[in-house]
Amino acid sequence: MGTLLFVCIPWDHCTEYFEISTSNLPQAGSQLQTREYWHEEQELVDYIVHCRSAELEGDSFKMTLSYLATSNPDLARKCEAWGESTIRLNLRAHSGTASWKDTTDKARNGTVTCRVQSNALFESVTHRETQITARPGQGLTRQILLNVYGRCALTGEETPAVLDVAHINAATDGGKASMANCILLRTDIHRLWDSKLLSIDPAGKVSLKPEASERYHDELRGAALKPQVLKHVREALERVS
Repeated sequence: MGTLLFVCIPWDHCTEYFEISTSNLPQAGSQLQTREYWHEEQELVDYIVHCRSAELEGDSFKMTLSYLATSNPDLARKCEAWGESTIRLNLRAHSGTASWKDTTDKARNGTVTCRVQSNALFESVTHRETQITARPGQGLTRQILLNVYGRCALTGEETPAVLDVAHINAATDGGKASMANCILLRTDIHRLWDSKLLSIDPAGKVSLKPEASERYHDELRGAALKPQVLKHVREALERVS
């Protein structure tokens, strides 16, 4: 059985994320989906990329990915950086590098160190309810939220072990594990949300039902989502309000 690896590449103007399985590594000629968080625009976008070559030697895996405007027509008008990335990963040490070669602007070229984490890390801190109900993309979404925000959206708690991915629109109702439908919540706050004792209106303001303890009413009095978080999930909140 293979290990699912979550790869994070901190490019200069964006951070790229994708996942691969050590038992089913990308092959030359295959397609992958990667996600990028554009720092300045505060926007998360998906790319279709082409694997031009892939080589496995022992624990070392190298692949070259091609990013084409023709394969991503929705992004062609917004994105100027197209080219190739060569990614070298040590599958045992969970480390690696990524090198970018731009098609038109050599100033964008460069090499950065990848952050690589295994699914074991995410399984160890996943809410029990999430383990029972499989949610595609949950691990990758959690990694993105941890890297972009790094804290509970309502309390500011920063300990990863007690931070859950909370769906605005529930997975059982077709809600996707995406940045537009998910926020990080402290585990106990997540329970309040799933139990419908806590709600968040489209303006990001929090309300608690009387059944929640006085401690929660005190802690969350006046709490609201930060503008950066609200920007991504406002439409999801409007759908559940």
